Amino acid sequence: MYQIFLTKNAAKEIKKQGKQFKTKAFEILQNLALDPTPPLAERLTGELDFIYSYHFSFAGTSFRLAYTIDKKNISITVITVGPRENFYKILRQKFK
Repeated sequence: MYQIFLTKNAAKEIKKQGKQFKTKAFEILQNLALDPTPPLAERLTGELDFIYSYHFSFAGTSFRLAYTIDKKNISITVITVGPRENFYKILRQKFK
């Protein structure tokens, strides 16, 4: 089982979305701890090829959860969570 860590940004984004979203995010994180590369996740390409993106919907909106996997330390670090709109553009800006 992988250990889950949240960046300050990821924790803030989850909290900002409300209690029901927080419950949904917690459920997703529990599943990622068991299987960090499920079918709803994809490894990004190009300059962000070290990041995985988990796709899910909440309240009719498509969301993405970006994370990295550290197989050596058996851990996952959640970088950010947010609506699909402009998600990858914002993510690229974080790593320039």
